[in-house]
Amino acid sequence: MCGITGMASFGRPVVEGVVRRMTASLTHRGPDEEGVYATDRVGLGVRRLSIIDVAGSHQPVHNEDRRVWAAFNGEIYNFKRARAELQERGHRFYTVGDSEVIVHAWEEWGDRCVDHLHGMFAFAVWDDRLRQLVLIRDRLGIKPLYYAIVGDTLLFGSEMKALLAARPDHALGDIDPRALRAFLSFGYVPSPMTMFSAARCLPPGHRLTFRAGAPPRAEAYWDIPRPRAGELIGDEARATAEFRGLLAEVVADQMISDVPIGAFLSGGIDSTAVVSRMTEVSAGPVKTFSVGFAEDSYDERPWARRVAGAVRATHHEEAITAEQVAAELTGIVQAFDEPFADSSAIPLHFLARMTRAHGVTVVLTGDGGDELFGGYETYLADRLLVSYQRLPHALRALARRAANWLPVSHRKISTEQKVSRFLAFADSPPLV
Repeated sequence: MCGITGMASFGRPVVEGVVRRMTASLTHRGPDEEGVYATDRVGLGVRRLSIIDVAGSHQPVHNEDRRVWAAFNGEIYNFKRARAELQERGHRFYTVGDSEVIVHAWEEWGDRCVDHLHGMFAFAVWDDRLRQLVLIRDRLGIKPLYYAIVGDTLLFGSEMKALLAARPDHALGDIDPRALRAFLSFGYVPSPMTMFSAARCLPPGHRLTFRAGAPPRAEAYWDIPRPRAGELIGDEARATAEFRGLLAEVVADQMISDVPIGAFLSGGIDSTAVVSRMTEVSAGPVKTFSVGFAEDSYDERPWARRVAGAVRATHHEEAITAEQVAAELTGIVQAFDEPFADSSAIPLHFLARMTRAHGVTVVLTGDGGDELFGGYETYLADRLLVSYQRLPHALRALARRAANWLPVSHRKISTEQKVSRFLAFADSPPLV
């Protein structure tokens, strides 16, 4: 991953020193290189983790006359096709990577440039001719992007740390009580809210336009398309075949890299499907990585070993102790810019560090499979909630009291935990 940050102002001049301070706060995201472009109206900063065109593609990138600049985090999977099309239209490139495609795509298609880009990304484009800064986040929000409008200045960054680094020149306000309520309800802060009243998270599939003489405007450029009549595939065999083809295509796209690539493997359906497709594309054995715990219900290593053996992957694993977690917990918490209550952050921390220690810079994961296929039991609970709330109040109160007598379980997501959690919050009002 890389880190981008910067600011634009149509009032007081941009201070390059502040931009550099913001950029330095993201060194952990991009240890390979720093780049800054600054004028009195705009400042763009990039901390780069080099993946494609390692020796070139220094950021921020610019167009031919240096009137359009971009700071980019992510990967454009179709950049070679997009580059060829733009060259046919007369654009001249000075790098061979994917980042420069953005500035020429902006020249050619403006706001609709994102329609021609397939990938995961968060980027900022400054157009000096229009005196305009545009922030764009990918369709599913894989890459993060935060911003704050403080007076006549727009700040942005891949992490909240970058916005906080702009202080004391620019303040982010007090804690947002609505965001705090959301965190206590869900264990995270949903976008566009953040814990700071003046800061926001740009939602997935959105762009934000900041232009001289006009109020800032955030708008959606994409949403999940609803199928039209006749588009749904009723035949399971055909649907399965089409999905397999799509999965193979996207895995191949994401394996375009000039540095070593591997995979996080839990042995579950999602990561197993990804690793099996990687094996079909890779010229050699795929490097896979797993971590586990002494407690059996939390330890997925046996399943990961079985999958790795079946696909003949080069498998690496580590066991994490409670003492290690205690020693690393402060660093894990500091990696997040806001409160985050998902315990998966703990194994992911150790997993990423182990992967990097084995010389692998890029990994593919099975994250998102449950969301895509409705696999979380949370979705089933949401359906059951409608029927449960029709029960008489006295009966629901009796059920809550009965749940208090359920035995305490320390196993991972036990039935007792699920029932107790459902009954405890079933009558809570929705967050609006």
